[in-house]
Amino acid sequence: MFIFITLLIGIIGGTAALKLKIPAGAILGSTISVALFGIFSGKSVFPQEFNIIAQIGAGIFIGARIYKKDIMELKTMIRPAVIITVSMSLFSILMGILINANSDIDLITSLFASAPAGITDITLISLDFGADTSIVAVLHFARLISIITIMPGFIKYFVSKTGKALKNDNLCKDLSVTVDTDDSLFNRTVYTLIAGTIFGYIGYLSGIPAGTLSFSMIACAMYNIITSKAYVPVNMRKFIQFLGGTFIGAKVTMEQVTGMKELLPVILIIIIGNILLTFVLAFIMTKYSNLDITTALYSSSPGGLTDMCIIASEMGADASKVATLHLVRIFSIIVLYPLVIKLLLNFIH
Repeated sequence: MFIFITLLIGIIGGTAALKLKIPAGAILGSTISVALFGIFSGKSVFPQEFNIIAQIGAGIFIGARIYKKDIMELKTMIRPAVIITVSMSLFSILMGILINANSDIDLITSLFASAPAGITDITLISLDFGADTSIVAVLHFARLISIITIMPGFIKYFVSKTGKALKNDNLCKDLSVTVDTDDSLFNRTVYTLIAGTIFGYIGYLSGIPAGTLSFSMIACAMYNIITSKAYVPVNMRKFIQFLGGTFIGAKVTMEQVTGMKELLPVILIIIIGNILLTFVLAFIMTKYSNLDITTALYSSSPGGLTDMCIIASEMGADASKVATLHLVRIFSIIVLYPLVIKLLLNFIH
């Protein structure tokens, strides 16, 4: 009974946050509402099995957004894609070590808190490693907010001063799937869910770090690349985020909440570090590729894919390239970063 009450509170909290247009509102609203419910009632319950469902769902959603045209377009952007993936991975590891050395946060939590991937995906993966998910979620929220609110102003000021603005009428590429007349959305949804669920469960059984999410994501991406028919309804995406947020919120304790004030120096480190990384990567990419500076800056800003794509299109960047490079970043971090962390931990121990 308390499982359904906990989930209902998560859905209500996530829906309210979305109505208020809070960035990453679905997962953050559900996390906060369930955390408050659990702290004050002591009755929030959510079994481990729901985390597996949430990870499979997150993998399905990401994979269904990867198209053949993304792979084709990537051929012209291999160099900036490699620069972003390698640089951000190395930066995240160094940032994680720095956070761990200058705070009471353990190394595993620090490494996941500094990973430049989606807040839902990376927080769910961090559960498998025993990280403190409440800290991971808070620090990722700080990164997301800072990138969305601060970076557009910085980029606009920089471009206006250097005179390197590029007028571009490209709109953010459609992140939904074009509807075919031959196949109903219901059938496409079912096939997508079957592919993601089967391979996600295989990933779970494999014991590979983040295997559940990674396998479901790769399976749906391959299905969509081959057939262009993968489909996940928007409401299902929201429910996946509600589910993940509810699971995270159910693990929050009063001791964790009272210790949040100690995170302010860490939040500052993350914000400054990500801003500096964005500009350094952008300059490197413009030097070794044909990307203009505006597009490069938005491509290297570790915010949400949809948010950065929309903002980039409004600011005169090539939003299609921005979206493709962000997809590469998210895909690579989810698949490779957990493996790197496991190797790093094995090396340390």
